[in-house]
Amino acid sequence: MATRLNLARILLLAGIAVGLLSWRESVEHIGNPDFRVPGYTLAPSRSWYHVFREVCGDVAKMAVFLLLFFGRSSWRTPVAWWIGLILMVGYYAPFWIGEPFLPDLAAPNRTASIIHMAMATLSLLALVVASTIRAHRGGVAMTDIFSPVDLLGHHLPNRIFMSAMTRTRAGENGVPTDLMRGYYVQRSSAGLIVTECTRVSDQAHGIIRCPGIHRDDQVAGWRKVTEAVHNAGGRIVCQIWHCGRVAHPDMRGGEPPVAPSAIPVEGDFFLPRGRVDFPIPRTLAENEIAPIVESFAGATRNAHAAGFDGVELHGANGYLQDQFLEDGSNQRTDSYGGSVANRGRLMIETAEVMIAAWDADHVGVRLSPASTLYGMRDSDKRATFGHVIAALDALRPAYLCLLEPNAKDAKTEQIKDVLQTFRPMVSVPLIGNTGFDKAKANEAIGAGRADAIAFGVPFIANADLPERMRRDAPLNTPHKDTFYGEGPEGYTDYPMLPS
Repeated sequence: MATRLNLARILLLAGIAVGLLSWRESVEHIGNPDFRVPGYTLAPSRSWYHVFREVCGDVAKMAVFLLLFFGRSSWRTPVAWWIGLILMVGYYAPFWIGEPFLPDLAAPNRTASIIHMAMATLSLLALVVASTIRAHRGGVAMTDIFSPVDLLGHHLPNRIFMSAMTRTRAGENGVPTDLMRGYYVQRSSAGLIVTECTRVSDQAHGIIRCPGIHRDDQVAGWRKVTEAVHNAGGRIVCQIWHCGRVAHPDMRGGEPPVAPSAIPVEGDFFLPRGRVDFPIPRTLAENEIAPIVESFAGATRNAHAAGFDGVELHGANGYLQDQFLEDGSNQRTDSYGGSVANRGRLMIETAEVMIAAWDADHVGVRLSPASTLYGMRDSDKRATFGHVIAALDALRPAYLCLLEPNAKDAKTEQIKDVLQTFRPMVSVPLIGNTGFDKAKANEAIGAGRADAIAFGVPFIANADLPERMRRDAPLNTPHKDTFYGEGPEGYTDYPMLPS
């Protein structure tokens, strides 16, 4: 289990132990004329051992308070937040007030001892409750997909998140459309919406009718979307992205796609004239990488200006950061190739500049440790993704989103259970993705493997997915031939549950 979560547990246990000691001491000293409230005037009969114990007790209780009050939402709950506040105010207020303003309270008398005993008892009970509202694994509150969660500075109403999904309904200039605004507003009951991948520059363009967030008109278009989603009570994050080698010159004004190495994508690419083979990409020079990193910082600032609740780095599914990370697509010999630390450098540098452009509490990262999409492969995925996950976790982002393998991935890849494999390395909120239904999502959250679950295809056909899951209502069947295209068919015309 992550170090911070273990520390939280140790301090909770220390607080309980101190509460027991204080309670016992108070009982023994009721009526003792030599007894004084701990922490102020040392009676002659009290040894330095007692002083040391009282100081340690105060420090332990304050540490518990700080963890409950300021701890990350991956293990803290609103209930624990209030318990921590009541605990510390209730325990210390009589001494804070009593010493300067009510000297009789701090005098050696029976009343002071009884008050001390009551406060110590309350602190013990509060700590017991705070520790029992936690799950037995993972440091996550025992809950389900309908329980609220704190993330991105918001108190989200549920843990049913909408995954990023390409839908190709933007204008040809990359400006979000009114149709897109209606699509996202329909799905505003999700705990969190993550937009389709959104390009950070013209060079990053790799999908027909994909939105961008690198020009003023694109930012203005997104601002209409975020305002409408917020007015509907929703929260929305912009997923920012660079396609890398997954593109074709015919949709880029003749410019070839770029990549860490001149290794083409496996498979073919869809163009209006039909399906074509992917070209051999142009290898990026080392001095071209810094401007790409900066484009993510610029996109982050633009997302903030557009009113988004956060940004997500698309570091998954065979796109640029993922291409640099895995040795099947990165055969460079410079400082961005070779060792796993070098190959993971672009991912970490990108996350760092995004955090610097906004802050860590508003930046998430998406990874796909088991994916084989676009021919992605690595000689040791556990070691490669273990390194980058640990490095990202050290940056304290708002969350990490990890994709489980799909049916095709599971046949060939080294990692069969992504959340189970990497949960011990992650101390920030962890979002699971791919292959979940209501039962599997509740099991993953209840077992502590995830803090929330992102659903993709179910949200395409079921804009009201959280309510359908709550009622156990049947789900609409998605129409795969309209996943990509133009117009409202298969986009905003699926039926909703009656109110």
